[in-house]
Amino acid sequence: MTTQSKRVRYYLRSLVMTAIITFLMPLILVAICLLVLASLQQSPGLSPWAQAPYDQLLTLLTTLGSGDPWQGALTIAITASLVGLLFDTYTLYLSQGLITVKRRH
Repeated sequence: MTTQSKRVRYYLRSLVMTAIITFLMPLILVAICLLVLASLQQSPGLSPWAQAPYDQLLTLLTTLGSGDPWQGALTIAITASLVGLLFDTYTLYLSQGLITVKRRH
């Protein structure tokens, strides 16, 4: 196996892992926020404080998802995944030494 093919395999493996992680993290974060706020709504003392953030989060997800909160969560996750892929590509590009960054001492 040549050095070039090892680099390509490393690059593709890195991209796939980055895409999966940066896709799942926003979904997990939104799900945890919704679960915590929904559980806080069940307690009598915290219900008024939990209702407003819960409604705001659902409104945001509904707006981003064109009427469907799950589609809004997927929109956030896909966007985060694309940004993560761009950052991973950029850092790999820098680590390969393809460009030089001038540092001031």
